[in-house]
Amino acid sequence: MLDFQMNDSNFLKMVRMSLSLNRKLKAAHRHLVSSSDAFANLDATVPGDLCEMWKEQERKALAERLSNPKAMDIFEVQLKKGRHHCKNTPRDAEIAVKAPSIKSVEMNLIEMQAAGDAPQGCATWMARALKVEEAQVVLSMDSCRIDSRATETQRLDISCRRDRLQSQINGLVQAVATFLGADWDSDLIGLQEGHTDEDDTFITVSPGNTEGAILPLPSYIGLPRCGAWGLNCLIKQELQLHQGQANDALHEIRLSLADKAMLYRTDVRHGRNYTMTSRTWKKVADLDATVTRHTAVYHHCRKQMVALGTDSSILDQYQPLDKKDLIVSTAVAEPM
Repeated sequence: MLDFQMNDSNFLKMVRMSLSLNRKLKAAHRHLVSSSDAFANLDATVPGDLCEMWKEQERKALAERLSNPKAMDIFEVQLKKGRHHCKNTPRDAEIAVKAPSIKSVEMNLIEMQAAGDAPQGCATWMARALKVEEAQVVLSMDSCRIDSRATETQRLDISCRRDRLQSQINGLVQAVATFLGADWDSDLIGLQEGHTDEDDTFITVSPGNTEGAILPLPSYIGLPRCGAWGLNCLIKQELQLHQGQANDALHEIRLSLADKAMLYRTDVRHGRNYTMTSRTWKKVADLDATVTRHTAVYHHCRKQMVALGTDSSILDQYQPLDKKDLIVSTAVAEPM
């Protein structure tokens, strides 16, 4: 019986395949002109020398693809962070703004350690501490969503995450003596003046929990104590790592907003039935949660940079984000 049903299903697929291919072929012919015009307009904006370079790269990749498969990597999408077009320069030149990721910053700091400019292992420990900070922010947001109607599985998940986070914090505290000295006192660490997150709409404070624990970082210890203990190099390292972390958060926010705009453009407006519409709005809600999470991480990074006494020229590059900054419009993508 099962074999009969499977064979009958496959037979119907083969019979109806020609009708489906016929519809797709007609749709392709119908949109060929508009897509060709759109591509021509897009291609006209590419400089001639850049277009010739791409053609040369394509010819080289196609010629070497059999002997060197890695030559085809040139066709992979390459996202470059921190690049934009400045229209105030001659010929609308592209200005490359250096926005390194936290991994790039960590690699540079490790190279500086090899040259003897910083204590060995400090950059790796500091990067771990920033990841724990980020986990604290995310866990604080997730734990506040747990209410009386939450299931035992959800509560257990939050408890397990807190336990893992506490283990990571304990490991950081045990290793900090290498950089602060064996006689450092954890009671000296406290929130600096004007350094709370209570006024931030994206960050929810959870006092008394693991996500509210204070880490032994220069931004929490305070600049006067760090200067007295000779930890100025740690201040510079934490500042650079926070810049990389903020760059990563902004990059993820930008990608999520672009995905959200495309989702509205393709699925939300063209939902044919209730099931498709429900699934689409679930994707929109997931993207909103992603944007909120990375925005909270970005705000926390900026607060830490302020606590480190960052120069105003650097803070001007990391402006506070408002909810209106996280709204995208598809009017340009689909003009009325």
